[in-house]
Amino acid sequence: DPALAAIGLDQATALAEWLAEEKIDAIWCSPMRRAQETAAPLAARLGLEVTVEEGIAEYDRESPSYIPVEELKAANDPRWYEVPEQPEHFQAVVVEAIERIVADAAAQKGVEPAALATEDALASLRAWTGSQLFKERIAPGAARTRVEVPLLMQLAGRVIRGSIDLLAEQEGRPPLIVDYKTDRLGEDDPAARAAEYETQRDLYALAVAEATGAGAVEVAYVFLERPDEPAISKLGPDELAAARSRLELKIRHTEAA
Repeated sequence: DPALAAIGLDQATALAEWLAEEKIDAIWCSPMRRAQETAAPLAARLGLEVTVEEGIAEYDRESPSYIPVEELKAANDPRWYEVPEQPEHFQAVVVEAIERIVADAAAQKGVEPAALATEDALASLRAWTGSQLFKERIAPGAARTRVEVPLLMQLAGRVIRGSIDLLAEQEGRPPLIVDYKTDRLGEDDPAARAAEYETQRDLYALAVAEATGAGAVEVAYVFLERPDEPAISKLGPDELAAARSRLELKIRHTEAA
């Protein structure tokens, strides 16, 4: 349970400056020392007490050592891919803790929990983790999953960099790319809205196909407004070749402009 490094303390101070003019009623944080040190400058600036909530502690709080996840990710360390030993229990503890925070915040404001926007976020989380796609392709035990997967590829003489929200790999099935979207759908069809992200889909699919050697890739756009209605497309060899052609043409047009 280490303290923040010097750069972390500087970032916490900068965060306090950035949020100083926002209307913040209360601050909760995990019991980890680095979390409390992150919250402290903002609390001091606003004259608030920090409420420590045990239920939002990081899943590795009992580990004998600590390595920042950014370092594990950069080094492609196997521990980056690990999930909690009891993921369902961990998830339940965190959701219960957030519900306590919502209830506490609502009580302070004299309103019902449903009146707070956080409740909508919990509803989206429940809908997503309860969806068929999540249960079959992403839930612990169903597949090997990685989050914030770096994307790096060469295309038309240019280097393309990015990051994929989630990548799920399952024996006997194409790799599945999941991209979360915060678009307001209203009455729109998720598949129609997902079509607007064709360029992003093509890039992600090509990058994963090249990195894994897969002949086909699936891409799912999960709109957080309706996460139980993912827009899923599958790109086989012909679709991947067409995607490459579209992207190379876009690059040439961009350079010409």
